[in-house]
Amino acid sequence: MTKLQSALHRFGDKGLLSTPEEAGTTLLQRIAVSRFFKDFGCTSKVRTPWLDFFRLLPDFYQKPSGDDSPIVHIILAVSLAYLIRDGSYQPCEIMARMEYCEAINKINAHLQRHTQVPINELLASISLMGFFESLMPSSSTIEDLASGNRKYFTHLRGAIAMVRMIEMQSFDAPNFDPRVVNIVYFQTVVTCIRNRIRPPLSIFIWDGQTGSPLPRNPGAPIMHLMYQAACWQADIDTAMANASVDPCQAKARIIEMLATLRNADMRISQWESTLPPHLVFYVRDSTYQGDEYPLSRNHALLNLPGAPFKLYTFQSCWSTTPRVLAFVIRAVLHRNVVKCCTWMMAQDQSQAQDWLFQSSISRNIIIDMIEQISCSVNSLLMDSFIMPYHVSEQPQQNHDHEHNI
Repeated sequence: MTKLQSALHRFGDKGLLSTPEEAGTTLLQRIAVSRFFKDFGCTSKVRTPWLDFFRLLPDFYQKPSGDDSPIVHIILAVSLAYLIRDGSYQPCEIMARMEYCEAINKINAHLQRHTQVPINELLASISLMGFFESLMPSSSTIEDLASGNRKYFTHLRGAIAMVRMIEMQSFDAPNFDPRVVNIVYFQTVVTCIRNRIRPPLSIFIWDGQTGSPLPRNPGAPIMHLMYQAACWQADIDTAMANASVDPCQAKARIIEMLATLRNADMRISQWESTLPPHLVFYVRDSTYQGDEYPLSRNHALLNLPGAPFKLYTFQSCWSTTPRVLAFVIRAVLHRNVVKCCTWMMAQDQSQAQDWLFQSSISRNIIIDMIEQISCSVNSLLMDSFIMPYHVSEQPQQNHDHEHNI
C-alpha cells in the first residue's frame, strides 16, 4: 500500500466526513492540489513569466467568483491528472476526467447564457484545459497525433479568440490581470514553434500591456526570441514555397534568414550566461541525510561504485525553465539553419560543399548540446554507453567534475 493510499485509509477511519469514500475523495483532492501548487510554484514569491500565471491559481481555487465559474473544477482536474502522471495514484483518472467535463460544461454555459464569470477566471480555465490535455490526452487527441494532424488544441483556439476580444478593449481595465494573457501567448508560441505556424497574436500587444511583469523580467528576452523563432520558421517555409515563382528572391531571403538565426543563437547564449545559478539549481551531496532529501529517495544507482556524489537539485520543475527554454530554442534555431543550408545545396550546386559545411556546423552544435546532457547519464551508468571515439577524443577531462550530474 502506498503512502497516499495509507493516508486516505486513515482519513476515512477517523469519520471526519459522512463516509470513508467521501473522506478519501476529499483528502485525495487536497493532496493533489497541494502537490500541484507546490511543484508548479503557485505559492512562490518570485515573479517570473513562467510562474506568475500559476501564482494566481491559489486565490482562484480558494475564492472562486461563484458557482458558475469553471476554475475550481479545472484546477482539480489538472491537479489529479498531475498526480496520475507522477505515478502516485492511478485510480483517480475517472475523478480527473469528471472534473474536466464539469469545467467544460460551465464554460459552454457561459458562452451560451453569458453568465457572470470574470474574464480572468474564464481565460485561466481555458488555458488550464490545454494543460490538462497535455497531461492526460483524450482519445481524439491521440487519434489526431497518430494520423499526423497538427497538435493545435481547440482550447487554445478558444483562448486566442478571447485574447483578441480583449485586445479590442482596454488592457487597463481594473478587473483585468495581464498574467492570464501571458500564459496564452506562451502556449500559443510553443504550439506554433512545434507546428511551424505563424503566431496569430501580435507581439506588440504582448509587449505593450500596461503593468505587465514581462518587460521588466529577466525572462523577457527568451520569450521574445521564442515568438520571433516561430515567425522565422514561417518565413523560411514561405520563401521556400515561393521559390518556383521567384528563385532569386527566395535564395536572397533564405540567406538573410540564416544570418538572423545565427544572430539569435548568439543572443540566447549571452542571455543564458547571465542567469544566476540559484535560479537554475543548487548542488547537494548525494550522501546527505535530511528531512527533505532522505537517503531512501536516492536512486539505487547512486549506491554503486563510481556513482556521482554531487546532485543538481531543483526546488521545483519550474526552476529549470530558463535553461530548458534556452536549450530548446537554440536547437530549433540550428535545426532551421540545417534546413536552410540543405535547401541551398539543391539551389546552388556550385557552392554545395560550402553549404554542406555550414550545415554540419549546426548539426554538431545540436549534437554537442545533447551530449552535454547525456554525458551525465553515461557517467551514472559507469560509462557503459560511451562510444570508443568519445573516449579517445576527450582523454583530458577535468576529474573534479567527472562524478557530477
